[in-house]
Amino acid sequence: MSARYQFTAKLWRHDGAAAWHFITLPSELSAQVRTLAGGMMNAFGTLRVTAAIGAASWKTSLFYDTKHRAFVLPVKAEVRSKARVGHGDEVEVAIELEL
Repeated sequence: MSARYQFTAKLWRHDGAAAWHFITLPSELSAQVRTLAGGMMNAFGTLRVTAAIGAASWKTSLFYDTKHRAFVLPVKAEVRSKARVGHGDEVEVAIELEL
């Protein structure tokens, strides 16, 4: 079973030494995902998903970020390059939860 969602959000860069980039899920969607996933999250609070931005798709995990009070989606350099997106861009994202 799976659940698929689409949303638009801004790509942002983490303020650390590493160049990690993320997309924060909207708060309403984060609440839905948290309810739907229930006990499906692993011990680290992550949830496996397949994500897509345009033609670029990849398997990754959503992480719950207490600072943002929402799930965040990591977007690696290879995906950003293929999707031609960068820090600050508003992007259309699709995620499919692996339930």
